[in-house]
Amino acid sequence: MKRSLIAACLVIAGVLAWFVGFQGTETPRISDAAQVNGQLNFPAAGISFRPPDGWYILSAQESARIMQNVDSGSDELDEMLRSPDPTLLIRVARDKTTLGVNPAISINLYPGEISDFEAAFDTLLPVLRQTSDFELLEGPVADPLGPFEAQRIRYKFSAQSSGVRLEVTEVLWLVPRGLQYLVVSSGAATEDAAELLPVLIKSARSLDLLN
Repeated sequence: MKRSLIAACLVIAGVLAWFVGFQGTETPRISDAAQVNGQLNFPAAGISFRPPDGWYILSAQESARIMQNVDSGSDELDEMLRSPDPTLLIRVARDKTTLGVNPAISINLYPGEISDFEAAFDTLLPVLRQTSDFELLEGPVADPLGPFEAQRIRYKFSAQSSGVRLEVTEVLWLVPRGLQYLVVSSGAATEDAAELLPVLIKSARSLDLLN
């Protein structure tokens, strides 16, 4: 589990898909991919999720492509961020066409059992601290997502994208699912976090068992 948790941290919690304004021309709108009333269903994982209205789905390939010019301050992290992620269930980002931080939320499913949140975060946080100007703002704290037990952290860091310094605030949840676990990660520009993080947190809390 330790190895997959570190991978989860590197691939999800760093700077995934939140840099360089996403044009949305290569991926469908949420309305094209949704099931009922904007809800997305994942039968293999047994969960459903409701993204913010009107936001865009990003493929793993698109997310990796737009990360090519991002420098998080960690060579190991950047190498992983620039490769398509096979664990990705869903990533959605707000339609934004200018350079900067594009608010987004992602859900990844990993193999491995989380039986001790403290030990899990003790593994994850040192990797997050590799990012530039990292600061833990809150947590870990218990914060269930729908019917699922979960704990979250909130933190901020900075990164460079095409030479431009960007400041990001993120909220990340670890969600045990038996012999698997979910990592739910959301982020926005720090200057916009007060406005946008509630939108992302509301979406994260829509996580539910698939009926």
